[in-house]
Amino acid sequence: GAFLAPIAKELGFYVVEIRADPTAAGIMAKAAEIIAEENISIRQAVAEDPELFPEPKLILVLEKPISGEGLNKILKIPKVKSVTAY
Repeated sequence: GAFLAPIAKELGFYVVEIRADPTAAGIMAKAAEIIAEENISIRQAVAEDPELFPEPKLILVLEKPISGEGLNKILKIPKVKSVTAY
């Protein structure tokens, strides 16, 4: 299917990009749990391959914005380096 992040805004969606240690297990699962706690659906999840991208990121396309508190919780996941939302 099509990658939604570049057109997310036009579709009324919201994007969260997570940069983390690519060898760390459970980043996507923990982020999804935090997002689900806010009753937000993930429309798409794409994890860039660390073999192809020097600074890989996990890109989540959400149906609606996550709260600032939710973003802070994601940032506190062990091995997460940064979180960008747009």
